[in-house]
Formats: sequence, structure tokens, C-alpha cells
Amino acid sequence: MEAVYQMPVKETGSGGSIPFMNVLQQVVPDAEFVLWGCEDHEHSQIHGANESVNLDELERMIICQALLLKKLGDGIPPH
Repeated sequence: MEAVYQMPVKETGSGGSIPFMNVLQQVVPDAEFVLWGCEDHEHSQIHGANESVNLDELERMIICQALLLKKLGDGIPPH
């Protein structure tokens, strides 16, 4: 993410309202999950009326995901 956004990464935890994730955690307790959400906190109105996604933000998140998957595939720790 630092390579794409050109700034230090900040860790944020939020949500937890996706019931399916609780089921997955119970079925596979040792698994780790990453949920990606593309949103501009100020403008996206996530899960609300007139929800939107900034296409530039979507593109940056796709690049971040691709870079992470490549590093994981290469056996390189993502940090």
C-alpha cells in the first residue's frame, strides 16, 4: 500500500458486521481473512443511499491487492 499511496500505512479496524465471517472463523479457526473495502470515507456513503465508489480509489486498491498477492506468491513477507 505504501508503494501505491506513497505514504505510511495505518492500521484500522472497523465493521465486524458480516455474519458470514463468523461462520468461516468457526469452520476454519486457524485461517486468517482479509476483507478489502474500497471507499472514500467522506463521500462513499458505504451501505447507504446513493452509495458510490471513486474509480481512482478502486484502481489503487486493485493494484495494492495484486502487489500483495504477488509478494505472498513469491514467499516474501508483505511487510
